[in-house]
Amino acid sequence: MNAASDPGFVGDVPPRRRSAQPAPLRVWLRALALVMLLWIAASALFVYWRTPMPTTVDSGSFAERLSALDGQVSRIEAQGQRPITMILLGSSRMRNVALDSTAMAAAARRAGVTLPLASTVIGVNWGGFERLAPIVPMIERRHPDVLVVMPDLLLEDFTPRIRLQMGVRWLQSLLWGKPYVPFAASDATLLVCSGFGGSAAQRDAENGGFVAPAPKGTGPRQARAFVERMANEGTLVYLADVPVSPELAALRSPLPQNDSLLTTLGLQGTRVGTVSFPSGIGRAAHCDYAHIDPAKADAWREPFFRQIAPKLNGLARRSGGDPRH
Repeated sequence: MNAASDPGFVGDVPPRRRSAQPAPLRVWLRALALVMLLWIAASALFVYWRTPMPTTVDSGSFAERLSALDGQVSRIEAQGQRPITMILLGSSRMRNVALDSTAMAAAARRAGVTLPLASTVIGVNWGGFERLAPIVPMIERRHPDVLVVMPDLLLEDFTPRIRLQMGVRWLQSLLWGKPYVPFAASDATLLVCSGFGGSAAQRDAENGGFVAPAPKGTGPRQARAFVERMANEGTLVYLADVPVSPELAALRSPLPQNDSLLTTLGLQGTRVGTVSFPSGIGRAAHCDYAHIDPAKADAWREPFFRQIAPKLNGLARRSGGDPRH
């Protein structure tokens, strides 16, 4: 009889399949770490896009700078004089040349401005015009005689970069317990001089390169509307760059000047004026590739005031000595 045909024949019983073994602990730990990383990345992305702009820290800092301007005005008026009030908006490059209000007033006098100058600068690091939004109503309430704005604020929307920085700082606070401070109030008075270490190309890469020559984005649109509105209300508005060092300038497309700049920004035919530095400012006046040395800032202040002195003196003549009326 064939064994295979015998119903009672059992033969070799195939071995039982081994039950699946649980995954080692290290696999679970790795999976958990991956899930946590994905959660952190998703949270960072949420912060990147949703963090409000600008911060309350900025608002307080801006108010302090304008309060300092009010103090200058009061001191000049107490001497029986009427000041010309000037507010300058820009980046740390503008802050380096304009933070010293006494030096600004002295440069204006040397340029032939007949009335005393009261000035303040609002300069933010890595800041676009959206970050300056809290100061707009503060400036409009004061009706300054002169508003000076760096063209960068109208040429590039810094908001994505700023949101990314906020996300990174939030992650640092989550992972390493660092306090989450979106932006430090020291921006208001911080002077930047980082020296000439490394190359100009490295410096340019660290700062994201030159601003795009085609203005777009929320920040530039808001800035454009603001300067045009201020000019229409009687404030003298000037777009004035603060040139970088020759080495850094050589790596960048040149900034349009005068009428070309106004055309690029869609401000041709408006009351907005420009101050130009067609030859730039030499390296000897700089303390790093991007910033002018505050101690040598007359290299910027004097040509700046020489270009606008006739208009400033015209304010006094039209108002019978009080440029604000």
